[in-house]
Amino acid sequence: MKLKSTLLITMLALTASAFAQAPDPKAQDPNNNDPNRQRGRFNYDEFRQRMNERLKETLKVTDEEWSVIQPLIDKVQTKLRDATTSRFGGFGGPPRGSSGDSASGSSSGNRPTSDPSRPERAGTAERDALRTAIEKEGASTEELKAKMAAVRDIQKKSQAELAEAREELKKVLTVRQEAALVSFGILD
Repeated sequence: MKLKSTLLITMLALTASAFAQAPDPKAQDPNNNDPNRQRGRFNYDEFRQRMNERLKETLKVTDEEWSVIQPLIDKVQTKLRDATTSRFGGFGGPPRGSSGDSASGSSSGNRPTSDPSRPERAGTAERDALRTAIEKEGASTEELKAKMAAVRDIQKKSQAELAEAREELKKVLTVRQEAALVSFGILD
């Protein structure tokens, strides 16, 4: 329960932080023809860069220290995202970029081709297979049990990898830095 609360608080804080940023002057220009800008779409890379800058400032580290800490933080954040996604199955609604039909360019019928700004999540294939089995009228009990077991295995693996990544990160931090990362929800 504590993990769920921490994860929800972290996700809300990260989302609020992203929306609290100063507006992009290009976003207000309807005639902007910047090919790198995706109108109305969340840019994961920009968000990640802002978050890393904030973390570096909060941790009060040198560039050299950051070069050691930052990859470990990235690893924890990736494992945290994977553990959260595998635990909660995503955030509801149709899969990213999907309109719910097979014309969205997906190979699975409802999942679009991958968006390079949004990394693929661990266990996606297993969760998709379980959802497909649930929706299939003639799915056998054995098939459903097998699909559930595969998702649960991914959940256990994701949780173990997250714990390992967090321990690895803690080894290079001061107590103050560890406390800061606990407050950000990166460490528990």
